[in-house]
Amino acid sequence: MRDKPILRATIDRIVAGEDGKQMAALIFDDGQQLVVNVANLPVGVLEKQLVVISFRVDRQETARRTREVERLQDELFGE
Repeated sequence: MRDKPILRATIDRIVAGEDGKQMAALIFDDGQQLVVNVANLPVGVLEKQLVVISFRVDRQETARRTREVERLQDELFGE
């Protein structure tokens, strides 16, 4: 199994989104940016802090969504 790369981003700023929710602009080491709801970050996170991001595959939700798409396709196309 290969080592997982560490993905880090700096919280550049936290602002109120159009819907009033607090949004954080993350900037990665390569300059890419991502805006996320602060509710998805660790509690108490502040601007200029560095966060480590990880990913995992949610097999159960993938299966549920696949079944739902198949159901909708059957409904639409009558298969």
